[in-house]
Amino acid sequence: MGQASDWMSTREVAALLGLSDKTLANWRCSEEGRGPPFHKFGGRVRYKRSEVLAWIDENRHCTTLEYRSDVRVVSEAQATRRAVALAAIDRERAELWQRIADLNAQAETLE
Repeated sequence: MGQASDWMSTREVAALLGLSDKTLANWRCSEEGRGPPFHKFGGRVRYKRSEVLAWIDENRHCTTLEYRSDVRVVSEAQATRRAVALAAIDRERAELWQRIADLNAQAETLE
């Protein structure tokens, strides 16, 4: 999972961005894909520091007009990142199930 310093809490990200915890929570629930990518471990939400910094860089705008024309592009980029992350999770899940099946088979041969 990386070093502890690689991960940030909602409070730390909110402080970095000058936002409230509630704003980040609302962004996580929005269908537009607003806010930096996040991970859930059990019931805890964590942000990978490198992903937050990349999100900050991706959301740089010089004018409001530029922002409005770029909103769809940012959302598509975030959707692509999420799709890639979900595919990786599915692969890991399949590997874990295979490992469980292998261990069960080994346990049966020991009985």
